[in-house]
Amino acid sequence: MILALYNPEWAIEFAALQDVYTSSLGKLVLRVEHVGSTAVPNLRAKPILDIDVVMPSYEVFPDIVAHLRRLGYTHNGDQGIRKREAFKAVRKNYFSNLDDDDGAKWSSSNPARPSEA
Repeated sequence: MILALYNPEWAIEFAALQDVYTSSLGKLVLRVEHVGSTAVPNLRAKPILDIDVVMPSYEVFPDIVAHLRRLGYTHNGDQGIRKREAFKAVRKNYFSNLDDDDGAKWSSSNPARPSEA
């Protein structure tokens, strides 16, 4: 694994992705958070953004999947972690996890939007 020096652009890239997710997913999600090493200022990190999107319950999951498909993501199942759903951008190196409010989180990995491919 190669670690990069902290890049202040990561916070800007997260803000742009947060806008995309909240605009598309709206009331289907409770919050969108920048997590992982790229969220910590001045820390070396793998240059992949980790974003958690928290949904209120699995009742909204099918709607979220439909919205994420329109954003260019494919659903990759839970990858062995119960109550966490993984997504990957079709044209970018995004990895995503979506969970419900009792611990479920959606992580999107990559500093660019899928539509920018």
